[in-house]
Amino acid sequence: MNMQDLDNTSIEILVAEDSATQAELLKALLEENHYKVTTAVNGKLALEQIKQRQPNMVISDVLMPELDGYGLCKAIKSNDKLKHIPVMLVTTLSNAEDVISGLECGADNFIRKPYDEKYLLSRIRYLLMNVELRKNQRMQMALEINIGGNTHSITAERQQMLDLLVSTYEQAVQVNSELKEREQQLAHSNQVFQGLNRIAKSLNSAVTEKEVAETALLHAMELPDIHAGWITLHRGDEHFQLAATCCLPPALAETNAFDGDCACRRRLLKGELETGSNIIQCERLARAKGDTQGLCCHASIPLWLGEGNALGIMNLAGHGKKLFNEDELKILYSVGNQVAVALERARLHEKLEILVAERTAKLAAEIEQRKRIEQEQARLVAIIDTTPDFVGTCDLAGKPIFTNHAGLRMLGIKPKKGIPANNIANTHPDWAAKKVKEEGIPHAIEHGYWAGETALLRQDGTEIPVSQVIISHREQGRDVEYLSTIMRDISQQKKTEEELLELNERLEQRVTERTAD
Repeated sequence: MNMQDLDNTSIEILVAEDSATQAELLKALLEENHYKVTTAVNGKLALEQIKQRQPNMVISDVLMPELDGYGLCKAIKSNDKLKHIPVMLVTTLSNAEDVISGLECGADNFIRKPYDEKYLLSRIRYLLMNVELRKNQRMQMALEINIGGNTHSITAERQQMLDLLVSTYEQAVQVNSELKEREQQLAHSNQVFQGLNRIAKSLNSAVTEKEVAETALLHAMELPDIHAGWITLHRGDEHFQLAATCCLPPALAETNAFDGDCACRRRLLKGELETGSNIIQCERLARAKGDTQGLCCHASIPLWLGEGNALGIMNLAGHGKKLFNEDELKILYSVGNQVAVALERARLHEKLEILVAERTAKLAAEIEQRKRIEQEQARLVAIIDTTPDFVGTCDLAGKPIFTNHAGLRMLGIKPKKGIPANNIANTHPDWAAKKVKEEGIPHAIEHGYWAGETALLRQDGTEIPVSQVIISHREQGRDVEYLSTIMRDISQQKKTEEELLELNERLEQRVTERTAD
């Protein structure tokens, strides 16, 4: 008899399962394959039904009230009128004792939870096909098996032993395959996590646009399946500027390879590139002259800094025709968000450096005393350049979600204690909290970001004046989900301004005195 000879419509299967949900799922699967199905909520009721009407096969869960699956199977196999009925046990198959119990009770097959539907159906058909064969092969075998110091005496039919052990082996192979797959997934996830961590750390130390772009691409290459990349920044209207490249094929390394329009730039300008997207046939690669190393597509990641403020595009490519799945695109999109924040921070650094330099140049022409002020300003610039900023996220009410170690130190909190369970009112003095709540957050939610001067309130009650930027974050054009903030300690800057005012007053007083003389 082969598998095609079986007519499922004439075959009745009894399912013994105390879980109503599991019983209905298994019943639905079997009925879809044209089997007749009856159910019982425990082994005792199942045995009563079998005695009244013999099914062609029994599928039983192991753990059940009244009479478990092993007891039900043993009762069936101990009855001369019922023992021909094949019994399949559904179990976790977690240790060798399961196999011994299955042999002792005379089970014909094991199926491990959660089971693969195709494999379950194939085992059902196999057992049903072998019913007649086993009627003519009732050879009993006796074995003594020692497991864990305990000796088990097993007496069972040779074919029953083979069927059960084969099914056990198949399930063990499946478990091993699943474990290997999970190990691979874990290794992949760990590689992604380590790569994202390195990107975040490296971006914190980048102080110019060029450094941010080059650092982001360099560490993006450490992510799985990323082998080439380039970042172009939007400079207004339809103009884009190449900021950095990494591991490009020779064709894209040619002069003017990035001149001209392309699909990802058009989509960004039209607002169609809201999240990471695959560019299946890259126009730039298609028209490039030279060796593209088989590269024809890439992922385009927008560098968004709030709604309507697109800083540019980060394009990342794998080998050849590699396309990124939805989860990978989400990860790359999160990288793009980090790059956008780092770019904006770098621009603030660069603007601040320019302002400081201009002020220093004006003061340099004045009296010798102002040289001390220039030195203080130079030291202030050095501190700003080398000291990490306060970086954190919060919900729309201002309750912190994440605060970096530098931010915790600015608040006077030890990093090991984690994020303080408070809100803006506890991390800002009253006037600054009011400014952030009434001006900063609403403006950032409406326009994408806000910048201004506020202050931090340390644990000891002292205030730290800061230059603060608040950025709103949206997911796929939806409402703002959370806010992020970057704060820089400007205490020294405030002090310098006060000294300049005082010095100016003294100079004006001296001029007045000399004029009077």
